[in-house]
Amino acid sequence: MRDHAGLMPAQEAAEARLGELRRERAATAAALEVAERDLVPAEAALHEAQALYDEAARDLITCQAAQGRPAHGMYDMWSERSGADEARRGETAEEAAAVFEQARSELGQALVRQSALDRRRGELRMQGRRLEDQIAAAETELAAACAKAARSRGLLAEIRARLQGDVAAGRS
Repeated sequence: MRDHAGLMPAQEAAEARLGELRRERAATAAALEVAERDLVPAEAALHEAQALYDEAARDLITCQAAQGRPAHGMYDMWSERSGADEARRGETAEEAAAVFEQARSELGQALVRQSALDRRRGELRMQGRRLEDQIAAAETELAAACAKAARSRGLLAEIRARLQGDVAAGRS
């Protein structure tokens, strides 16, 4: 039942399992560190994209509102808009709409990237917690295997002592 190192098979298996779990935990911790490091620029890019989107939305609303406003204030003297003024307002509104669409697209891409990296970080954290639980269980299993091996060694020593005592008593 013993191998060349004097370990019981259950104890040896528990030690091997514990070593493998610890190596997996170290690899997971390293991957988590990389994921957290990658998340920092992604979050910064998301905040920047959100700011650009907000600014583009404000510009678009301002341009659209200016298109519908009269050329004069409520208490000002009425004046008719020129065709060039209307064309300029239309072009400005189209440019604002194009900038808004570009900002919306970039915000969407930044959000997808940040979400993917955050999901990966969450998965690695969950895997790390599961590994910690498995390591605790493996350590308990190893302690039980060591205790069982110690009891077996004690029992074997007691049997040997009795046998040697019986042999010594038989010689006398």
